[in-house]
Amino acid sequence: MADLWPLLDFPYTEPRRSVVLIDEIDKAPRDFPNDILNEVEHNYFRIPELGNVKIEANEDLQPILVLTSNAEKYLPDAFLAVAFTIIFFF
Repeated sequence: MADLWPLLDFPYTEPRRSVVLIDEIDKAPRDFPNDILNEVEHNYFRIPELGNVKIEANEDLQPILVLTSNAEKYLPDAFLAVAFTIIFFF
């Protein structure tokens, strides 16, 4: 992982909690919401563009995920069952 820091150019090298924003998840491919559940459960993801490098979260610093949706299509029930939903009306 240490050799990955220069590629990503992060200002911090010590462990920190991350916030991951996935905007408009309803526009992603159909399987994406369920796939993201798998990544969260296993606490890691891979970046194909960087040689399929594995990025793993520290058990004590699990990332906070923020997902947005325009409700253009329904999200899977399995996904919604584990999501905390806030609906904003304009």
